[in-house]
Amino acid sequence: AAMAYVEWKSDKDGVIYHIPTEAQWYTASLASKDKEYVTSLVYVENNPSSPTAMLGQLWEFTSTPYIPLSRLSDYDKITTLGNEYGYSDVIVKGGSYISDSSSITTETVGITSKSNCSEFCGLRLAK
Repeated sequence: AAMAYVEWKSDKDGVIYHIPTEAQWYTASLASKDKEYVTSLVYVENNPSSPTAMLGQLWEFTSTPYIPLSRLSDYDKITTLGNEYGYSDVIVKGGSYISDSSSITTETVGITSKSNCSEFCGLRLAK
């Protein structure tokens, strides 16, 4: 469903969107590291200088496949393995509004099925 949305949104806007990799998500989170942990799904911030709600709100899908022990390898090898052998799990980042805010940081990594549909997971598009 996420990939179908990305394709639909890209066609509709004439802009190429994608689901960010774990590294892209992490880089974006560094730009908003001084912002507070969001404990609500209803959150509006009028500060477009950096991404909003990187921590809290929803676990965010990344396009990075989860392959056991892959964090000991480099990203290109992980991507190659994922493309060659298929994978069913992806890395999620950011925590959700029900997570313990003291245990979630920009480094926190979660794992979920790429077909997961949950009120605790969502996605952020990247250009």
